[in-house]
Amino acid sequence: MKDKQKQEKFIELRAKGLSFNKIAEEIDVSKPTLIKWSRDLYKEIANFEYLETQSLIEQYKISRSKKIETLTKKLSEIYSILEEYDIKSLSLKELIALKDNLENQLTTEKKSINYFTGETESSFMFDIDKDIEITIPLD
Repeated sequence: MKDKQKQEKFIELRAKGLSFNKIAEEIDVSKPTLIKWSRDLYKEIANFEYLETQSLIEQYKISRSKKIETLTKKLSEIYSILEEYDIKSLSLKELIALKDNLENQLTTEKKSINYFTGETESSFMFDIDKDIEITIPLD
């Protein structure tokens, strides 16, 4: 291996965090030489480390996006099945618990809707608690 190739390999291994001892064994260069290269090539090492880190971040983003996509599809399937489920088969206690749970979820999900007229700023806030009334007959 030529010196230039050894230096390139040194940059790669040092950026990956290997010790001088391990690098010395792998590329057959003395430790004092590696220490000198480290001082001379610190920018190249830092740049290689940066690129490696960015590559890992991109891989994580892709895998994270894939995971979110998969979870969203499964959740959508569950919502479809739940829409078809006959809640009339629930007991009164279960129905009230479901109602409370749904109301809590709606409260969490509510958002303000702003309308801007142009000259002066005005806004309209949709309050789901006031604008939607849910009544369940208790037979």
